[in-house]
Amino acid sequence: QNSNCVSAFAMDGKSWTTTNYQEGENMSGKYRLYKGNNDKFYFQLKAANGQVILQSQGYSAKSGATNGIASVQKNCGDDGCFERKEAKDGQHYFNLKSTNGQVIGTSEMYKQQASCENGIASVKKNGPTDKIDDESSG
Repeated sequence: QNSNCVSAFAMDGKSWTTTNYQEGENMSGKYRLYKGNNDKFYFQLKAANGQVILQSQGYSAKSGATNGIASVQKNCGDDGCFERKEAKDGQHYFNLKSTNGQVIGTSEMYKQQASCENGIASVKKNGPTDKIDDESSG
């Protein structure tokens, strides 16, 4: 077995998936910029394993979504910008906020607070990336 091989594990809610990478290869996340069916622009931050770790609101202009990505890149290293929340059903999630208090993106729902903290750590790790897959047309 290659000693430079790294495995990433992800839980999609039903099953675990394993992705193997050569050390240093594809080990950072990326942003996905896209246009929704409602003609609004969105971005997602994805971890190296492809799992969505942060989802934006809808923006009427593409520039709003690209500014949102820049705001994630700027604010993701500041733990004070993460707002930890609990839904009515007891699940945990977080919002990433800019320094002016505006929500930039929201996480998925997590059953355990520890998993939510892992999600925050993943945003801190992957958020600074400048890799953007632009799937929007406009």
